[in-house]
Amino acid sequence: MTERLRLATLGRHAAAGGALFRVGAASSLRHPRSLLLNAVFVALSMGILITLWSVVLPDSTFRGNGKYDFISLVWYLVIAQALLGPSLRLAGKISEELKDGTVGYRLLQPMPFVFSRLASYLGEAVVTLVVTGAAMALAASAGAGLPDLSWRTVSGLVVVMGLSLLIGFWVALNIGCLSLVLGTSGPLDMAWHRLTLLLGGGLLPLDFYPDQIQRVAEWLPFRLSLYDPARLVFGVENGELLSIVSAQAGWIFVLAVLAGVSLRMSLSGGKLGGS
Repeated sequence: MTERLRLATLGRHAAAGGALFRVGAASSLRHPRSLLLNAVFVALSMGILITLWSVVLPDSTFRGNGKYDFISLVWYLVIAQALLGPSLRLAGKISEELKDGTVGYRLLQPMPFVFSRLASYLGEAVVTLVVTGAAMALAASAGAGLPDLSWRTVSGLVVVMGLSLLIGFWVALNIGCLSLVLGTSGPLDMAWHRLTLLLGGGLLPLDFYPDQIQRVAEWLPFRLSLYDPARLVFGVENGELLSIVSAQAGWIFVLAVLAGVSLRMSLSGGKLGGS
């Protein structure tokens, strides 16, 4: 009987999660002009960057390391920049929900706040990722050409990009929890995205950085959000994909535990709105 009840509860949660995923996706499509303008902007930016790189970067940049070529480098940037977008301003939204009573309201719902927010975020993120990624991919195809990717690489990309989105969510949730103490999520959110852009390889692969910076970045989670997923366009060696997935899963677990502790402490201390 208990097992049936658990399965029924899981079924309700899955159905609710699917519905919230669709709601999140629909909310992103609710403003098609804004979505289209953003796609045009990122496509133009990518086209300008490709033109600059073709002039500024000499052929010697790619010598000495066979995995680099101009086309792969362009597509590396497409993936890295596409992954940077979905979590922008997410911490601010979560912070407002933690303060305005949304958490207290959702505690009464059939699905916990964290997982309902995650389902909604994933719906929004997938739409943003597909639209902006497609726009940049068109610009990259026209300006540099198509990369030579195997099905193994493509399937690996899907997995690590999905895990990258999860890292972005759990980081945003932790920042939102900290905003209850700091009063705002803005500075921490900006610091995370700036550091991810710089130390996560959002501008160039970390292999182009000085050795000292590479050693520091290797121990930080920023690279798991952008560099590790995007570098799959250079090819995947045996065991490399498993190593990336394991590291991402490990950080997701750590971030989820930290967020759970923060939410429980805030709830017990009466800091959450509506609690």
